[in-house]
Amino acid sequence: MSAPASTGLLTETSLENLLLNLGLQKGIDFDLQTTFTSDSGSNFRPDAIVYLPHDRLMVIDCKASKFELDLAKAESEQERKQAEEQFRNSMHKHMIAARKIIWQRSLRLTAASIIMIRIRKSSM
Repeated sequence: MSAPASTGLLTETSLENLLLNLGLQKGIDFDLQTTFTSDSGSNFRPDAIVYLPHDRLMVIDCKASKFELDLAKAESEQERKQAEEQFRNSMHKHMIAARKIIWQRSLRLTAASIIMIRIRKSSM
C-alpha cells in the first residue's frame, strides 16, 4: 500500500470483483473508468459507474488512504485510535472532493451517489 499505483490497481481490481460477485455484468450493469466531459470541457473519470433504475447512476471512485498502513502498524490502543481518526478524516476529505468534482463539472447526472469502499486485506 505504500506505492500509489499498485494501491490504486488493487482497489480497482477489488471493486470490479465485488461488482461481478454481486451478479452485475460489466458493460451492462456497470462500466469501469468511463470518462465524462462537462460542458466546459473538463473531464471526470471515476473508477466505476453503476447503472440504476430510473436513469440513476452510482458513481464509485476508489481511494486508498496511507493511514491504512498506520492502522496495520498500530501496537497500542492509542495508536490504533489515532490512525483510525486520521483514516476517517482522510476518507471524509476524499468524499467532499468527489462531490465537488461531480457538481462543479456540470456532469448533468440525473442523480448520483458517492460510495466510499474500504478494502481490507481480510476481504480479498
